[in-house]
Amino acid sequence: MKHLRALIIEDSEDDCEILLRHLRQNNFQVEYLRVETAEAMEDALEQQEWQIILSDFSMPRFDGLGALATLHQTELDIPFIIISGTIGEDTAVQSMLAGVDDYFIKGKLGRLGPAIERELAEAENRAERHRVEAELEENKKRLQLALLGSGMGVWEWNLQTDAIFWSPECYKIYGVEASAETLTDFTKLVHPEDLAKLVSAGQIAIDSHQKYSAEFRIINPHGEIQWLANNGLAEYGTNGLPVRLIGTVQDITERKQAENSLRESEENFRAIIQATTQFVWRADKYGAGTELFQWFSELSGRNISDVFGIIDLIHPDDIEIAQRSRKKAFQDKTVFNMVIRVFTKNNEYCYLATRSVPVFNQDGSFREWIGTFNDITDRMHTEEALRKNEAQLKLVSDTVPTLIMQLDARLHVLFTNKPCLQFFGLPEAEILGTHISKVFNETAYKLILPEFERVLTGEPFIVERLSFQEDSSRFLRFNYVPDFDEKGNVQGFFAFVIDLTENKRSEEKLRKSEERFRSLVNATAQIVWTADSNGILQSAHTPHGAPLGGTSDNMMDE
Repeated sequence: MKHLRALIIEDSEDDCEILLRHLRQNNFQVEYLRVETAEAMEDALEQQEWQIILSDFSMPRFDGLGALATLHQTELDIPFIIISGTIGEDTAVQSMLAGVDDYFIKGKLGRLGPAIERELAEAENRAERHRVEAELEENKKRLQLALLGSGMGVWEWNLQTDAIFWSPECYKIYGVEASAETLTDFTKLVHPEDLAKLVSAGQIAIDSHQKYSAEFRIINPHGEIQWLANNGLAEYGTNGLPVRLIGTVQDITERKQAENSLRESEENFRAIIQATTQFVWRADKYGAGTELFQWFSELSGRNISDVFGIIDLIHPDDIEIAQRSRKKAFQDKTVFNMVIRVFTKNNEYCYLATRSVPVFNQDGSFREWIGTFNDITDRMHTEEALRKNEAQLKLVSDTVPTLIMQLDARLHVLFTNKPCLQFFGLPEAEILGTHISKVFNETAYKLILPEFERVLTGEPFIVERLSFQEDSSRFLRFNYVPDFDEKGNVQGFFAFVIDLTENKRSEEKLRKSEERFRSLVNATAQIVWTADSNGILQSAHTPHGAPLGGTSDNMMDE
């Protein structure tokens, strides 16, 4: 038998017993509670999780729509079915608009069992969709934090309109106001000697379907030279022609000066879910209804005057399924629920979520169809965009030269990018969900644990030191960013690790070179001096180390 947790809103114990007997006959093992007031219902919803709510429509101290409103206040997603002694046309419409999932007349419960199974399945599907949406939102949050921690800018060049998009960080890197709109605005900033090379690299990448990568100089508004690195990929249309170039920009001036590049990457994708419209309609057995024809006429830009006109608008792949499902809903006296594609006056298909129910008279004769249409086109496109964003997030995080790891407050690993997996030499399955002490060796874990405890206090900070792995010759920068929940509590943190080894080696070479120079000056028996191109004396030392001043001409005169 199928276990069912049912909250029954009914003032009659006899009617409740009849309902339970019917459920048991339909192979349900029912765990239930009967209530008949709003207060009792609220207590029941707080104390236990319910799979379904079965409610009478009219009671002395409560009613079905009031019970539905009480459920909506809790924001719980529980199927709600009305079982009433009588239900009129107005009541059916009112219930549909309020969000009742189905309705039955007492004494005619033949299809109640299948209806419950259907609603339980739909509730499970909704729960799964909510889980996926929450996961996509978490991925978006990870990307935003990665962008925040990396200090890189995201740009997009539309190859068809020549328009460019820069993230706020791009404007900060270039040192200009938010006014760049076309590629020409960008090229004005590029050093004249690097412009041809930069444009050529982009064209070669687009033509060869390869990654775009270029290092170039700009002259910022202060007249200073900056070195920047661009990396990107082209996106191509179904006809194979390039549509846009998307990439990142990073200030690598310090790397150029120190003969090393500290690269980090970022990508930013947004999804906008817009509210869908709703149209309530009524029609006879064959689908005829003046308001329905008028609505489809406005949607399609055509004069729709019969059912065949509506069918002509439906996508060919959806017609047979829709007709078969609608016929079965009529025969079984169940709700018809489907998403169909309909051709619009914009010469494109929109997605309509249609939900309708056949209404029957007390004698069992058919009266009419009552249903709704919801335009969910934006939602469908948004879900597709979210799926693409997830794939692009993984691509960005797996290609940046930065180790990225997310941990919860208990130090269990929630996320790692590909470079991080390669660094530890472990497959993803062995790291995700694992306590961080299982990833590091014992010595490394004891060394880094105080840093974990510090960031869990809510403090972001940066640490630079030698690697804690066996190869201790690598010099690393650890950037810790706490992760807060909606209430402002620390629920974990992100760790970004960048290899600074080559940078430090260059700095050490420069330091040693300067030491050798000073030793040479102190050892020589001559005056050693340096001057700039204008003849201004920069430094001068006598054999005894005494400093001199003036210009190089004065020095020569003396």
